Amino acid sequence: MNRWQTEFKNSNFEKLLIQISEKINEIDITNLPDINSEYEILRLKKVSNSFNSLFSQIDIDIYPKT
Repeated sequence: MNRWQTEFKNSNFEKLLIQISEKINEIDITNLPDINSEYEILRLKKVSNSFNSLFSQIDIDIYPKT
């Protein structure tokens, strides 16, 4: 592992991203007051999953942690 990978793995960003994603996916849409709220939560879940998928494709050697 090179220094960029080591810096990234030692940062809290990836851990925080995983925690956020888990919390978003835990949201229960069955008790929401209206259908619009349900659509918004489903959209948030979709965006979160898309972002996580894209993020996992990033080459850490190319992009600095900042």
